[in-house]
Amino acid sequence: MSIVQRFKEIITKDYTPLGSVEINLKDENLNFYIISVKTNFGWHKDKEFILNLKFNDTESWPRITLDSELFRPYFTKNYLENKGFRGTEHKGICVKHISYGYSYNHNFKKYCVRNWGNYVFLIISSLSDKEYFEKGNGLNFS
Repeated sequence: MSIVQRFKEIITKDYTPLGSVEINLKDENLNFYIISVKTNFGWHKDKEFILNLKFNDTESWPRITLDSELFRPYFTKNYLENKGFRGTEHKGICVKHISYGYSYNHNFKKYCVRNWGNYVFLIISSLSDKEYFEKGNGLNFS
């Protein structure tokens, strides 16, 4: 899949069932998306948050980071300091089945039907339920 096709899938998806969603690009290479969201349901209902997706290539999960007052108390120290394993960049927040640490090819087909708009929709939807996040990957709910 091309970067342009991914871009088109993300910006043409209908996100209105979720609430207010505004998508902006941070770079001209179509690899860094800043998504402002205010959902009309769930844990984040009526509270704005910023979702960042940073793509490294077209055949892997993007790095997911978020700016949310609701999640701030749960961010790990390494996430806040952007420290990953062995001093590398932090891999971002882990969402069950559709993020770093999970099979890309199998799960992108199974959960997103190979469509990046569906992926963004699922990420936004999952932010309404803490159970979708894996402990120790940017968030700690214990």
